Amino acid sequence: MTKKSQYELEIVKNSIQIRNSYNKSQSYFAMLLDVTDGYIGNIENPNRPEMYTHDQINAIAIDLGISPRLFYPDIAIDQPLPKRDAQAKLERTNLIKLGVDNLINSHFFDSKKSIKEIIVELNQQDSYLKLDLTNKDLTDILRPIAKLNALKSVKVGTKNYYSKS
Repeated sequence: MTKKSQYELEIVKNSIQIRNSYNKSQSYFAMLLDVTDGYIGNIENPNRPEMYTHDQINAIAIDLGISPRLFYPDIAIDQPLPKRDAQAKLERTNLIKLGVDNLINSHFFDSKKSIKEIIVELNQQDSYLKLDLTNKDLTDILRPIAKLNALKSVKVGTKNYYSKS
């Protein structure tokens, strides 16, 4: 499943062609834009939502001495607008919350669990696997639950762990 629209994919394709034709690396673009190499890799990955901003495209064009127009498709791309379906988002959030509630009511949280472990557990059910769960999905559900003391949250290093006790 792609996280970018067809229009965005065209911009990425053009930016990769431009980068390669000028013998520039992802690291070079990262240095130029003051971002990480990984961020440029994410932009060039069709399965990630990250994209160049117009200002970033402009900065690259200035550096290379080219028109920013070269990054954009020559013709419009016929595609549906990205959907902002509030009802679908609410249903998705409710399904994730239901899954977390079921885990709370089981013995799953008797020991500390990381977000990754929670995602792995939920993904054992097809309905959750299809949701392509992210850390943010679970954190958005777990933080309020922890604030209500239904779960305890403990930070170890850079990771949060959740448990009943």
